[in-house]
Amino acid sequence: MTVDVTADGPSEVAVGAPATFEIHVANSGETPIVVEAIELDLPDGMEVQSTTPAWSSRADDHLSYALTVPSNSEETIRLDAVFHQPGNTGSGFHQVCVKDDICYSFGMPVQVTEATTTAPSAGASVAPEMAAFLEAFQGDTKAVMGAVEAAAADPNTIFDDRDHLVGVPYLKELKNPVLLKQAERDGRDCYSVRGDEFPDDPDEHTIHQYEICWKDAKIVHLEEVPFGREL
Repeated sequence: MTVDVTADGPSEVAVGAPATFEIHVANSGETPIVVEAIELDLPDGMEVQSTTPAWSSRADDHLSYALTVPSNSEETIRLDAVFHQPGNTGSGFHQVCVKDDICYSFGMPVQVTEATTTAPSAGASVAPEMAAFLEAFQGDTKAVMGAVEAAAADPNTIFDDRDHLVGVPYLKELKNPVLLKQAERDGRDCYSVRGDEFPDDPDEHTIHQYEICWKDAKIVHLEEVPFGREL
């Protein structure tokens, strides 16, 4: 049995930004191998949102799988995660264990930087409307909901889909807003932003991500989207 374990992913990521890591388990032997567990030595502040394939069980930083790697082939485990505090993760992930308790160690150091309120790609300043939105998001959430409700009540506002407004019930509860990306679409200033619901409760903590677009200083699009979706 000849097994090689490697990991790919970002070497630097901002707090709150989605990060994807891939763990490759290659079997160059003539017989299949069974991955029984992947040991995650998770650094402080890292939260795994989902994995592909899904784990069969999870306890703290230990994920168990029923994953078979055929002979002379490779299987990939994808981890979608987010970091909640800045710092260096050190060696990162720890090891993959296969049948008969044979384990293979690997590392994935990541530098986690402070979140930014400017567009990461262009480095441009955030539009005044978005700056006010984020400020309200962090403090008086009534101002956030007021902007949304005013846009919905304005008959001159054209939404892509007014039902999108119904899909944001947690907006007023969110904390720690993070601007992920800024882009222009069809003459609109659009932003991808995420926030935490119940950030201080490990059992209830949930991350929500939204796409918000302005045109002529009014919100014209607001939609909750799957975590990690690109703008």
